[in-house]
Amino acid sequence: MREERRPPRRRGKKGKSIVAVLFSVVFICGALLLGVSVFFKISEIKVEGNTRYSSEQVVSVSGIELGDNLFFVNKFGAISRIFKELPYAQEVTISRALPDTVKIKIVDAQPVAYVQEGDGYWLMDKSCKLLEKVGGDKLSGLIEVVGILPDHPVPGQKLTASEEAKVSYFADIITELSNRDMLSKVTQVDITDLSGVSFDYLGRFKVKLGKHTDLSAKFKLLNESIGYLNPVATGTIDLTQDKEGHFISN
Repeated sequence: MREERRPPRRRGKKGKSIVAVLFSVVFICGALLLGVSVFFKISEIKVEGNTRYSSEQVVSVSGIELGDNLFFVNKFGAISRIFKELPYAQEVTISRALPDTVKIKIVDAQPVAYVQEGDGYWLMDKSCKLLEKVGGDKLSGLIEVVGILPDHPVPGQKLTASEEAKVSYFADIITELSNRDMLSKVTQVDITDLSGVSFDYLGRFKVKLGKHTDLSAKFKLLNESIGYLNPVATGTIDLTQDKEGHFISN
């Protein structure tokens, strides 16, 4: 019986097709990359929302330059540099606008409190970020913080102190005041004694918070207590006992 011979297989054609496809993909990607690098050059950098720093200052610090490629801008690096060099920058966003514009939008931080160091005062925003050291003539309308001594303060960095528990307590107080729109109604926070923290409120009351516990409940109780008092009453509101507000008239 004669063996039936099969025609020889054609090898390599499939492999050559795959190589051709891969080559085409690489070629197309390279062409696109070349096109992006040649076109989309930045010709305008817009800065919006800035009131503390000039547009030129913001652009310079960002490191973004005219002529850079729009799609190769390191947005995160630019934002990091702005935060580091410009302490009053609270929020920063960078976006692209085709074909050739970069937009830098800044929300400036607002000082709400200050703490003394030597013969000067460090301004802080509501997140306890240090903004700058100033003289006594720039403290109007801000909350005085008593009992905390800044430890190696640096503009743009959060407040630190040897007694971190005090900083933590104060930060939570500022958060409560901010969330309840009460910042403008407080003139001083005394955190000298962690078990006897208090603050001056509305120019009429000394509010005793006591220890760093149930802070949100204490502020809710404060608002309820104010509602029961005479509109011209002055004195001390003690929130440290029995989860009740105790008023002591002057």
